[in-house]
Amino acid sequence: MARMNEGRPMSTGRVGGRLGLISFTAVLFFTVVGGPYGIEPVVQSAGPLLAIVLILVTPLIWSVPTALMVAELSAAIPVPGGYYAWVKRALGSFWGFQEAWWSWLVSFVDMGIYPVLFGAYGSAVFRDITGVDWFVSDAGRWMLATVLIWTVVGANLLGARVAGWLAGVAGVLVVTPFIAMAWMAVEGFSSFDAVVGSWSGGPPSGQGTAGALGAGLFLVMWNYQGWDGVATVNGEVRRPGRTIPVALGIVVVLSMLTYLLPVLAALTVTSDPAAWGEGAFPALAGAIGGEGLRFAVAVGAVIGVAGLFNANMLSNSRIPMALGEDHYLPPLLAKANARTGAPTASLILSGVLFTFIALVDFTSLAVIDVVVYSATLLLEFFALLVLRIREPRIIRPFRVPGGIPGIALVTALPMILLGLAIVNEVADGGAEVLGISAAVLATGPVAWFGLTIAFKRGRPNRPVPVDLEGMVRHGAYDPTMAWTPRMPPSFRVGTTLAERAGARVPVHRRGGIVSQVEA
Repeated sequence: MARMNEGRPMSTGRVGGRLGLISFTAVLFFTVVGGPYGIEPVVQSAGPLLAIVLILVTPLIWSVPTALMVAELSAAIPVPGGYYAWVKRALGSFWGFQEAWWSWLVSFVDMGIYPVLFGAYGSAVFRDITGVDWFVSDAGRWMLATVLIWTVVGANLLGARVAGWLAGVAGVLVVTPFIAMAWMAVEGFSSFDAVVGSWSGGPPSGQGTAGALGAGLFLVMWNYQGWDGVATVNGEVRRPGRTIPVALGIVVVLSMLTYLLPVLAALTVTSDPAAWGEGAFPALAGAIGGEGLRFAVAVGAVIGVAGLFNANMLSNSRIPMALGEDHYLPPLLAKANARTGAPTASLILSGVLFTFIALVDFTSLAVIDVVVYSATLLLEFFALLVLRIREPRIIRPFRVPGGIPGIALVTALPMILLGLAIVNEVADGGAEVLGISAAVLATGPVAWFGLTIAFKRGRPNRPVPVDLEGMVRHGAYDPTMAWTPRMPPSFRVGTTLAERAGARVPVHRRGGIVSQVEA
């Protein structure tokens, strides 16, 4: 009989710092959106009308299918590690590692950008407040970025509850100026027809519809991605079977409104794509509501970037923790604070890495980000399908509707959209960027081989626990029979196969499972 994975099950993460519906929704909002900042280049690249269409249609093809998949898997397997645990249980250790490794690499891009953006936005705000020009220097920006990194690390060390509460407060502060901006913009127009007329601008001059679509699609997909990111803290969510699907539904709607309403409002000022560069919202808000609104939107940008960094630190710091539990990284990274559940060593490592990454001058990395993220997404959809077929008795508080055909549909939609974006990118001369994306993906097998030799050394993975109807929780991972029914007292743990002669019952054995004993 082949040796099965043994060892203690992955921790459930259920400690004092739990996330309720409001705090989890806030963390998810900042993992995916964090405010409309970053959507301006879509208008610049695609033109007003096509940008509006992309903002409305992309979430239906990209976000909703992903949210449905995340809702089912998160509610069924709410353990720390999230997507890593799903893929590991469904597809095995190798593909589980690829999922975690690729996700961690993507996080370096995102988590490196946020402190840099915070330094850029924050330097202008602090200069306006203090009158000191040093804040806009390179040293001043890096200092602000470093302050953000270690403030967020400190907040996360206090546990998920504190990080979730901060995300909720930040969400209110970010959204409020844009609500005021939209209200003032509508009041300033004499008729609805005039408002609609401001949206009718076409692509930038000299660019056709196909080129505009290719330029804008990756940017919109990047702004709408990240639905699975918060799954790494599922083990710290209160009543995950109900909380996670509800929060996902709320944030799908909020994400569309957060991008759409500010764009519609700002288009009443100008529909010229040239005026819609990165960071254009404060100036556009000033044209609508004066200096006070401009400053409020600029401050909101600082808070929004900080909120994005906070939420992503909460989720991404659990990746090295999960890999440490399975011995792919030093075991110190697997340790969590007994009181707060925070992965102390993993958070400190993340803080050090991001402090150095903040020194790098990032350019547009949306294409690489989306391609690598899509590879992780494909593994998650495949895990959804495999688990639905192979383990139908897993308790699923939420299910993707439509059975297997429904799963096939929600898998196909985002992959078709990705294919369209790649075709347009190649047509626009972006094959080199796609080659870099392929090279990033190729590091996964290399890292798996190297880290297996360096740290794992034959030690087993921690099993992924689930609940089955009529079964008791047991952590062992077995592709054909991962859970055991309640044992009669005579079937004690550790007894031998000979002692069970004649039985045809699955039995426990040192945290693993011995298959049915033949009479």
